[in-house]
Amino acid sequence: MNQPARLTCPSCGTLKTRVEIGGTHVPPTHARVLALLCQGYSNAQIADALHYSEKTIKNLVSDLLRIFDVQNRTQLAILVSHLEAEHPDPDPDPTPDNRVGRPPSVAGDMHAGSDS
Repeated sequence: MNQPARLTCPSCGTLKTRVEIGGTHVPPTHARVLALLCQGYSNAQIADALHYSEKTIKNLVSDLLRIFDVQNRTQLAILVSHLEAEHPDPDPDPTPDNRVGRPPSVAGDMHAGSDS
């Protein structure tokens, strides 16, 4: 499954610091976890990519399941995909002040270290 479009800036691929999905605010750390979860990463892979413990990731995933009122990560990924399709991003290109970089191991970001 692809990363949900609204979690990232389309021009540079960085994660936004304020993410709303279907009217639900998702904190930045949760948004990072959600983006990787929607790409099919396991808790261990997410923990490695974001430099958190696997227990922390498990807790963040549990928070996301509660926030979106779903039973499992598959339902979460499907719901997020549907919400992303139904609610296009009103701010598709965030300014540097309202975004955060993804870890290079996840991003494959060609903009890493760029000042533009």
